[in-house]
Amino acid sequence: MRRSLALFAGIIGLVSSARSEDGIPPDTVTAVKRATVFVQVVRPEGAGSGSGFVISVSKDAVLIATNYHVIGPDDFDKKPRLPPAEFVKSLKVPAVTVVFDSGMKTEWSAKAEVIAGDPVNDLAVLRVTGVKNPPKPIEYATPPKLVETMQVYSFGFPFGQALATGKGSPAVTVGKATVSSLRLDDDGELNTVQLDGAINPGNSGGPVVDTKGRLVGVAVATVRGAGIGFAVPAPELGKMMKGRLDGFRMTGTKTADNKLALKAEVGVLDPTGGVRGGALHYVIVPPKGNKPKAGEAIAKMAGARSVPLKVSGGVATGELTLDKAEGDLYVQAVPEGGAGAAGTSRVGNYALTLPKAAGAVVLGPAGTVAPGAGAGEVPPPNGWKEHVAGNKTFICWVPVKVKSQNERSRTSTRGQMRMSHTTLVIDVGPADPTYVIEQITITTVPRRALDQAELTPVLRELILNEVPGGKLTRELDTTMGRFPGKEYLVEKGGGGLRARAFVIGNGLYIIQAMGTRAQLEGAEGTTFLDSVRLQARPPAGGAGAIAGGGGGDPQFRDAVPLGATLVGLEISVAKAAPNAVKGVRAVFLAGDKETYGEWRGAAPSADTETVKLVAKPDYAVGSINARTTPVIHGLSVTFMKVADGKLDPKDTYESEWVGPKDGVGQGPITVGGRGDLALGFIGRTNGTTLTGVGLLYPDTAKKGPDAVAGGPGATGTGTAPQMVGGRTDPEFRDPAPPGGTLIGLEVGVGRLGPNSSVKAVRGVFRVGEKETLGAWHGPSGDDVITERVRLVARPGYAVGALNVRTGPGVYGLSVTFMKEANGKLEPADAYESDWAGAAIGLGPLKVGGTGELARGVSGRKAATTLSAVGLVFGDVGRLEPAPPSAPAPGAMVGDKPAADVGIAAAPPAAVRPGERGPRIQGGGGDPEVRDHAPADGVLVGFHVGLGKFINNDTIKALRPIYRVGDKDSNGVPFGTNPVGLVKVLAKPGYAVGAITVKTGLGIDGMSVTFMKLVDGKLDPTDAYESAWIGGMGGGGPAKIGDGSLVVGVLIKGRGDTVNGVGLIYTDTNKPGLDGAWPAGRPTAIQGGGGDTEFREVGPEGSLLVGLEVGVGRFFDNPVVSTLRPIFRVDDKDTEGEWHGMPKEGTVKETVRVVAKPGYAVAAITAKTGLGMDGLSVTFMKVVDGKFDPRSSYESEWVGGKGGGGPVTIRTDGPLVIGLIGKARADTVSGVGLLLFQAPKKK
Repeated sequence: MRRSLALFAGIIGLVSSARSEDGIPPDTVTAVKRATVFVQVVRPEGAGSGSGFVISVSKDAVLIATNYHVIGPDDFDKKPRLPPAEFVKSLKVPAVTVVFDSGMKTEWSAKAEVIAGDPVNDLAVLRVTGVKNPPKPIEYATPPKLVETMQVYSFGFPFGQALATGKGSPAVTVGKATVSSLRLDDDGELNTVQLDGAINPGNSGGPVVDTKGRLVGVAVATVRGAGIGFAVPAPELGKMMKGRLDGFRMTGTKTADNKLALKAEVGVLDPTGGVRGGALHYVIVPPKGNKPKAGEAIAKMAGARSVPLKVSGGVATGELTLDKAEGDLYVQAVPEGGAGAAGTSRVGNYALTLPKAAGAVVLGPAGTVAPGAGAGEVPPPNGWKEHVAGNKTFICWVPVKVKSQNERSRTSTRGQMRMSHTTLVIDVGPADPTYVIEQITITTVPRRALDQAELTPVLRELILNEVPGGKLTRELDTTMGRFPGKEYLVEKGGGGLRARAFVIGNGLYIIQAMGTRAQLEGAEGTTFLDSVRLQARPPAGGAGAIAGGGGGDPQFRDAVPLGATLVGLEISVAKAAPNAVKGVRAVFLAGDKETYGEWRGAAPSADTETVKLVAKPDYAVGSINARTTPVIHGLSVTFMKVADGKLDPKDTYESEWVGPKDGVGQGPITVGGRGDLALGFIGRTNGTTLTGVGLLYPDTAKKGPDAVAGGPGATGTGTAPQMVGGRTDPEFRDPAPPGGTLIGLEVGVGRLGPNSSVKAVRGVFRVGEKETLGAWHGPSGDDVITERVRLVARPGYAVGALNVRTGPGVYGLSVTFMKEANGKLEPADAYESDWAGAAIGLGPLKVGGTGELARGVSGRKAATTLSAVGLVFGDVGRLEPAPPSAPAPGAMVGDKPAADVGIAAAPPAAVRPGERGPRIQGGGGDPEVRDHAPADGVLVGFHVGLGKFINNDTIKALRPIYRVGDKDSNGVPFGTNPVGLVKVLAKPGYAVGAITVKTGLGIDGMSVTFMKLVDGKLDPTDAYESAWIGGMGGGGPAKIGDGSLVVGVLIKGRGDTVNGVGLIYTDTNKPGLDGAWPAGRPTAIQGGGGDTEFREVGPEGSLLVGLEVGVGRFFDNPVVSTLRPIFRVDDKDTEGEWHGMPKEGTVKETVRVVAKPGYAVAAITAKTGLGMDGLSVTFMKVVDGKFDPRSSYESEWVGGKGGGGPVTIRTDGPLVIGLIGKARADTVSGVGLLLFQAPKKK
């Protein structure tokens, strides 16, 4: 399988210089160079680059070949292959820019669309439209005959942008190599071209050609340090371009008459659109029947049948029904059109054993159960049985027939660690692997918390010790149910060990299969490793540990006041046995004055007594020790000596224990204990009692997530960063000292190739009149740093934003300083520092700039450089628009001044009523904001702020213009700092009826269609279109609007740039659709993913008292298809809007769930998956305008029980005034609550 080549190195460049006298004519060199393009890619995990080359030119488009790993996700070769439909969606995720004539004066770039991807052969095809003078394509269909020692040449971009010598992109590098080996696959076909030559990291996806410029292959990988490279053969690209079917996903469900209904999804690899349809051939092989032979066509087997396949959106689908579900299913897809029979898929095989649970199930390979299923979740496969560990902590599948099976226990020590081992050993016999499960519980002397970084090396050593002299040949990410871990393969001779290892709290779990390589990789070994599940959540510990109850309970956080220290807890304990903890509040000390946080859980009452655990002088809270699950049963506090703003873990003492300690819950679990002062007390509560407790630290990257014992982990208030750059490197966060302000950065500048780059930063803080420095993040030694730059604010100013250029690391940055007044910043009074580092790469990207005071500096760092930098805020991820700046003096759009561009007389594009196009175009997952016209107003134009992406015009900012009568007014501005400003305005009597937009990474360009306004309606037959504004890059164009009256705009953006735009119409400008959000504080939304959010409140003074639920079907399973809220004022109930509008006949029944008099909705419990499966409502009594948690009840369950585990969304105290959620066009998919929030005092 070629995708394994990516494990060698990723990208290559053959760097021996090629001269014309070596055999390749100068004209050929020039032609191939012109056809070779620089590929820039931005993915969610970061930016990257590679090479590509033109393979086809038509009137409408240019097609470009490259490697899949250039545009695909990191480590794609180590991850399971995506189902066909998901894979097609994944191709739309990367934002790709192609640079033609890279490194030359004629350099220009365009947005590219990924139209095909082949992870198996590591190939991809891009499409670019609007190319006026395309290069001549490289011939791939008739490749030369290859022989060893043949001279070949590579073209591409080693080291990417790092080799650029100016402001543009790098020039093409031409290298020389020889063919050293032609590697064949099992069918005798050429699989890989091996190249011999000097090799450096570089041009993945570039062409390798012969002396005539004919394609030999696509550069793909290298063996580091060995002078050996690899290329995908040109014939493989030819097969891909002809079109074929490949990759299956089979889902099955039982019908009412006990038949098996199957749906097949087949991947369509078809860059040129030649595949029109196809047929799925299938045959069922009984348990003892003859399986297909290698190369045997399914259609020719006895008993084979077929169903048609329909092609749509890059996926071929077909449905079939089986009378019996005994044996294994073998399938093969044959295309109609494209390469025809040559494009036939590989044979897929599937087990027809479905889990007992209802619902559609993804079928697994023959001889297995559904993928991802384990013991206790589905019945074991044939020949296996369930086994529960003697200590009841885990369950697994073991073979029915075994030679021996035993459990044993032992203890060992490792430094300060005491390890208790419980081991299950299953010996099946010489023909099968030996299976082992080892559970190790660790305690330390003295007791302290352990984290994953400390325990992972221990796991690796324990595994390697099982095979003395063995070699670790594989290390992959894996899971055990919901727990992440690692899979290792240790080999020695012809055998070895395949193990999965997990760090869960202070426990280690090692699951092993030992035997020959074939036994380890076979179905039996995989079945055993996949089957293991924890019976109960094991004891956990350490910062970030989560144990026990509180699954969906709201989290609370009490931050330490400025200048104070967390010195203890006051605890409310039940008087009656077993004297459990009911509530807790924090105790802070500022100088000699004690202050208290809020009571969390139940406040003191006649049924409780209070216990105060407070540190003696000069000590503070160092850790909390708690027994949890499903609530906090009991706890104690470990106090540590305070010295120089830190805690001394060597000088400690422990408080008395409060509440039950023995025979209940899990633990004790220790949270904290590392010697850092806590920034706050955090935890979870269900409204009536405490379910989780923990501590908040300033550096969550160092501590793990905010430490919480009981309930899920959380993100840190006051430590949430915005940053640009980086991927998966370790994150740092450096907060300002108490009472301090971030006033600047010290920047360490080094070299990256010929360019400068930022290698390290540290924060500069001001506390009163004193300046202090944070720690260096990134390498800061003189062997790396060539220049140290101080960017510090003048008195009265502080850091307001960072402007950053990124790529593989942080190339350069500047700081925007803003005037500080009353704890806030004034964006209107700002100035920018000098630039530090190089002005190359993506960007500049802005972090901050809204006027919010930064609480520290954050980022990511690798061993050799700084890879990301940002700021820490209390609330991030929202778009805070600022007015577009005035155009630069003399700025021009085309041949006209940028201050005001008139309307062109271009004919409007065709508009068909009723087809509005997308709700919003562009922006991806960026935050969405809305702006609405004044009463009786309509949208009549835009102020458009222009920007640049490399050398291309883009749109950075938008501000709507509305008209009421004959008076125009401006809406809210979105985006900042454009380089030019264009005003596009309807002439009198006209208004905006549609917009045409081209988007990619952002908004490339747009035009506006204006229509005659007559009697409050638009007339699409009387229309004209504005001139085009911005650039012509990106995809599309997409048209939004159909002549409906427009009364507002939808905007998506991040930082200082708008990335998506849409329209709001009169019939959507109401609650539940695209109206202004109602006032209130939203909870989290369970389910819905990226679907459209809605929020709805009832009449003035009303509360949410129920739901009306439309129940439909997904296959045979009940699901929630639509719902609407029910509100109550006094004793009058009113219904709100329906959310999710399924087709007529989809809703099978409607269920009304309403509170009895005096009660209201306090929580919703929901199960969600692809949509919403089912829900119930918890009602709570309302007394004197407040909830009384002592009096509540839960409704019946409505809908099905499929989907994930039930999650409860509940109020943390305030009354519930509205319903929020997410919905698609045909179904509701997520649900949450809107809580009352008192207006802020002016």
